[in-house]
Amino acid sequence: MSCVVGRSRRSWSGTARSPMSPGMWASGRRRRLRKWVRQAEVDQGLKRGPTTEELAEIRQLRREVADQWRTIDILKAATTYFAREADPRQR
Repeated sequence: MSCVVGRSRRSWSGTARSPMSPGMWASGRRRRLRKWVRQAEVDQGLKRGPTTEELAEIRQLRREVADQWRTIDILKAATTYFAREADPRQR
C-alpha cells in the first residue's frame, strides 16, 4: 500500500484528474483521498499518529467497554429486582 500511495501522488501531477480537479471536490472525495494518504503516511512512519492496526484495536476495545457497561447495567437491574423479591418486608 505504501508504494501505491507514493506512486499515485507522483503520477497525478499534471493530469486532468488530479486531486485538485473540481471532480474530486464532489461528495468529499478529495477529503477522503487526503485522509487515506495521510493514514498511509502514518502507517509508513512518515507522520505521527495512530496506525491502522492501533485504530482497529482502539475500536475493538471501545466496543468491549460498551458491552461491559451494558452488562453492568443489566446486572444492576437484576440485582435490584431479585433483592426486592427476596425482601420479606415488601410482602
